[in-house]
Amino acid sequence: MQNFLSAPIIANYSIFEILKFIPLACFTFVSGYAIYENNKTLRDGKEVLHFYKKRIVRIYPLYLLALFTFFLCFQVSGLFNPIHYSVPQWIINILCLQILLAPAFIDPIFTLWFIGFIMVLYAMYPIFSGCSGPLRKKLILAVSIFTVLAILHLALNIIDYRVLLYYFFFIAGIAAADKNYRLLFIERLLEKHQNHTVPAIVGLSYASYCIYLFHMPFFAITNQFVSPLVLSGYLHNGVILFIVIPSMFCVCYFVQRSYDAFIGRRKIRVWHIQ
Repeated sequence: MQNFLSAPIIANYSIFEILKFIPLACFTFVSGYAIYENNKTLRDGKEVLHFYKKRIVRIYPLYLLALFTFFLCFQVSGLFNPIHYSVPQWIINILCLQILLAPAFIDPIFTLWFIGFIMVLYAMYPIFSGCSGPLRKKLILAVSIFTVLAILHLALNIIDYRVLLYYFFFIAGIAAADKNYRLLFIERLLEKHQNHTVPAIVGLSYASYCIYLFHMPFFAITNQFVSPLVLSGYLHNGVILFIVIPSMFCVCYFVQRSYDAFIGRRKIRVWHIQ
């Protein structure tokens, strides 16, 4: 959002970077916690394939749609901030390898680098699930994998530094779920105000994946309509905050609903065929 405001809300770069880091770290932790809580033991290859299928259906098609949108907005149309990827680099993004091959072969695309990162973590997860025994063994395995990634980063200039930065938040989520730690202060807060807060939180969280995927194109496209109005600073920012962002939430909620309905119909058809 900062890129499209007439005056930045947060001028201090350090604070801005911290505010970027905290939610990504929290999401990575929660993702590790939730994945382990729901998939503690993947007993055989069939369960591993089912795990991958669920993750791919949830993440990958919308990610491909986002990549296509980024291609149209930032490479074909040259909107802020333009992209100049070659065909092989787009293929790297399509295969979710950008975070593994950066920076030597590619500079990961804006915010979508995080999807490649999450996909890599999910691809690794069955290794942790298959590591039976005490939590200590999983942690030793996690440190071993981290060491290999760090060596590759230093020796070959691959493995984006952000993999190393956020990796252990995912592992911490797995460890917390393994020990059955609960975020009771959040649970109690939600229970106390569940009639009002829970529906809003559910709605926002439901739309959040699409919001993360499409917010850059959405801001860039709406900026083409807002900028020619030559609004004063506060008015320009007000339009972004109170019109563009709520509109984005509504559109992304609709996109997620439509995608889920499509997937639901596909599942019904497959069931009837079987």
